[in-house]
Amino acid sequence: MRPAVTDGTMLKRIYIHNYKTFVNFEWSPPRVCALVGENGAGKTAFIEILWAVRQLVVEGKRIDETALPSSRTAWLTEAEQIVELEIEHDGSCFLYRLECLQGTRDPEVRERLAVGNVDLYRSSDGKVELFWDDPSLAAHVMIPFERRRSFIAVLESKHDDRRIVSFRTAIESIWRLKPDPARMVPTAARESDWLAPDLSNFAEWYRAKVQEDPEASAALQVDLRDVLVGFVQLRLEALTQRARELRVRFDFGKTTHELPWSELSEGQRLLIALYGFLRMAAKHATLLALDEIENYVALPEIQPWLRSVVDAMSSNNGQLIVVSHHPESIDYLAADAVWVMSRDRLAGHTRISRLEPDLDAGETASAALMSGATGNA
Repeated sequence: MRPAVTDGTMLKRIYIHNYKTFVNFEWSPPRVCALVGENGAGKTAFIEILWAVRQLVVEGKRIDETALPSSRTAWLTEAEQIVELEIEHDGSCFLYRLECLQGTRDPEVRERLAVGNVDLYRSSDGKVELFWDDPSLAAHVMIPFERRRSFIAVLESKHDDRRIVSFRTAIESIWRLKPDPARMVPTAARESDWLAPDLSNFAEWYRAKVQEDPEASAALQVDLRDVLVGFVQLRLEALTQRARELRVRFDFGKTTHELPWSELSEGQRLLIALYGFLRMAAKHATLLALDEIENYVALPEIQPWLRSVVDAMSSNNGQLIVVSHHPESIDYLAADAVWVMSRDRLAGHTRISRLEPDLDAGETASAALMSGATGNA
């Protein structure tokens, strides 16, 4: 199932408590920004939290299958971990609160979803309460449900629960990319509707998208001819009745080389997968988190892709958060759109502040970062 694209989807506020280095952490991210800071400051952990919520309320995973339960803040004795999201979507501003409770039993979920002060959904103690949209129905219904899962993930779309489903759609349109080209499997034994954050299942995802969106597939081939020297074609070759293998054809002069995926460099694999995402998925993303995508390619190779992604997210009215250590990428995203994560020197908690370069003096964001020109959160 593909996320629907709607206008005005945006993460307005996030609150994280008792997860790794996050203690009473609160941030209202802008529409487009770079997220920077030293290693261990919490940049990737911040994106992990967004992904954990998605795994819970969209994919239907148990809370212990996400990043949450095993990653409590080391110096706190509290058993509860808390995440709050305020998300604007489809004309509504949703407040979602998730508590991961840990005690003598397995970790369990407590949730609340509301619009304004009106509750739509609550779960606790193995019970779910649904508050219907239709006022002619009973005020709410209570359903027993597994303590470790979110009922939102299995809720059927009906006229009386459309706002809960709308919230799920907003969460479903969150994409996270943290590439690891070494994990990208060259064969596809089946089709996959979703691209894994590390791009490991790109072959299976591409196999599905080629059939679903042939125009995007054709555009991808054109992109790759501009990006990879000698590139001619990306295709799937049948290995067995079920399995397909990614192969890439290059022409140099009058000589043709067709290489299996495993013989490409890590940078070539990454560029193919990133441009595949750009053509086949960016239009469905309303919140995209990119985590150090420059690690395997040169800056002249990644910057055109990043420009295209910024344009695509802007046309979708989407939100883009880029985790980066690279000065050129930081400067590209504009000097006034950079936020710095750091660790409190006394308690070790993650804190965030906006970078404040001297724009009138022509100071770049990366230069301001080196000089420590940060303001308040």
